[in-house]
Amino acid sequence: MKVILNEKRIPMRKVGGLGTDGASVMTGHFNGVTMLMRTHNPHCISVHCVCHRLNLAVSQACKNIPLMANLTNIISAIYNHICQSPQRSERLKDLNEIIREKNIKLKKIYEIHWLSMGDAVSAIIRNYEALLLLTSEEAALGDPTGIGLNKQLSSYVNLALVHLACEVLAVTNHLSKVF
Repeated sequence: MKVILNEKRIPMRKVGGLGTDGASVMTGHFNGVTMLMRTHNPHCISVHCVCHRLNLAVSQACKNIPLMANLTNIISAIYNHICQSPQRSERLKDLNEIIREKNIKLKKIYEIHWLSMGDAVSAIIRNYEALLLLTSEEAALGDPTGIGLNKQLSSYVNLALVHLACEVLAVTNHLSKVF
């Protein structure tokens, strides 16, 4: 870090704060980056990033809820099934045009990208009818993944959970952007 600050011609004494993810390598009392900064600037303040804390709170709140783990698996399976196939991606686009819905690109869930779950859930809702039609077509042709995804998408519990997650994550995503 000293090398980077020196390259940028930023004196260590001018660094007033350091935002971290809270990991011990950053905040450790002996060899953490914060302590190393404080040896050169005792007035430097270390702050655990509020966006990271919000993401941790949401993920920890959902950690032991089996339905949320299942929802994450379903969203990932939908993304992988559709987006890893140019034919399926094109068919989804075509179905959205047929039903006069805007084609919204499906989003992948990244554990380290704080907004990805909210974006992924929102994309599922926006593409829901076309996804249901596509997986119905695949199920009718005997595609095992299509059958499984169609069953998951047709479940009222999963549909309600997707909408609930979308509402909650819209608020937390907005908060994260504000922070």
